[in-house]
Amino acid sequence: MDETICVLDVETTNKLVRPGERIVEVAMVLIDFEGHLVDTFETIIDPQRDVGPTHLHGLTATDVLGAPTFEDVQGDIARFLARSVLLAAHNVRFDTRFLRHEFTRCSLALPTMQTMCTMRAHGNRSLAAACAAEGIEPEGEWHSAMCDAMATVELVRCLLDSHGRDRLQTYVSSRRPKWMRLPQASGRRLPRATAAARQHRRPEYLDRLLACLPAAPKTQRPSESPPSDLPDWVESLSVCADDTPPSPNAAAEIYRALLAEVLEDRRVDAREADDLLELAADLGLCREQVCEAHSRFLDDLVEVAWADRVLSEAEETDLAAVAHLLGFDDSHLQQRLADLRPRDADGAPVGEDVEEVVPATENVATEDLTGLSYCITGGLTCTVDGERLTKPRAAELAEAAGLIAKKSVTKSLDLLVTADANTQSQKMEKARRYDIRILQEHVFWQKLGVTVD
Repeated sequence: MDETICVLDVETTNKLVRPGERIVEVAMVLIDFEGHLVDTFETIIDPQRDVGPTHLHGLTATDVLGAPTFEDVQGDIARFLARSVLLAAHNVRFDTRFLRHEFTRCSLALPTMQTMCTMRAHGNRSLAAACAAEGIEPEGEWHSAMCDAMATVELVRCLLDSHGRDRLQTYVSSRRPKWMRLPQASGRRLPRATAAARQHRRPEYLDRLLACLPAAPKTQRPSESPPSDLPDWVESLSVCADDTPPSPNAAAEIYRALLAEVLEDRRVDAREADDLLELAADLGLCREQVCEAHSRFLDDLVEVAWADRVLSEAEETDLAAVAHLLGFDDSHLQQRLADLRPRDADGAPVGEDVEEVVPATENVATEDLTGLSYCITGGLTCTVDGERLTKPRAAELAEAAGLIAKKSVTKSLDLLVTADANTQSQKMEKARRYDIRILQEHVFWQKLGVTVD
């Protein structure tokens, strides 16, 4: 077997190895002692809990949906590691401690391996700083496992060039790690790019909804007109039987009200999809009317976001997420935003001086939540004045709006706030079990009238 070096990087739920902390992404690159690429392996890992600091590793709870657990891929990872005689990483102690922790949970021992730490070899500088010193450009975003692993590969190549690859190869070859057993490989993996592409697919609930509805509205019998000898106000009197459908406009309003409730957490689960389908069918809505209701709902959100004549990055991100859930692509949303933005006399969009053309107004709360109790699960991703919201700062803002903070989820809790409603945190599990109202983070601040960047 040719001797190779395995270059490793893991993204985790915490910077410290503690009980309950997990790996959320792993990338491994095999190179030979000449620095040539031999093989790669990467996958997102379902940590079976919240994903930790999304603002660092960039992975959300939605990203890990459908990803293999570490137990699923323990054999793939072990067999990949077993092909190498040397394990390299930037801060190799951190990566190997997490690996050992995960393997132990699977009742598999990680053997003693010869390791190379590129962080120690580069004066304990961060990966970005070490790469900058060597003139190495990242191939992607820092803190994605494969990007960091490939950058570390370049640092390893620098060390091989400057420290005598032959002598190093001879030294480590006599100390090949001995695995007690190698579990069967599953072949499962979910690369980050695949997870990102998956989120652009049309929501499954929408396909089912439209497939079950008629293509055209049902023909309604004309309502009887009152006798001409009665006063006009008699027209407002009517008898409504249980099986008499509401008018198309009233039906659309009823449907949009449920849609607003469903999308408060920016997620549509199976039960909510059933509720939307059942209501649309009961109201006699057709596909075209549902699509129109979705379009009107998005228009209303856009107008709320544009009420202060400034569209923040957080608002654009949120609108894009809602547009996707409603079945619209990015071009539809961008056209709607372009229609709202002011234009000059020649019809050209006004640029950076938009505030001078239309004075900005203060954000106002869209719902009175005064006196309600709330709890936050997971890390927050929104920023205020350029600074990411910490939970203490979030508590200050919520308290100023008259809400009551709670540290845990109980049956009496009113609201659970989350950056991603797909999180597998224990708080989320309890909230769903107790049927507690769940608000996505941006929705929460919008309801409070708090401007987030």
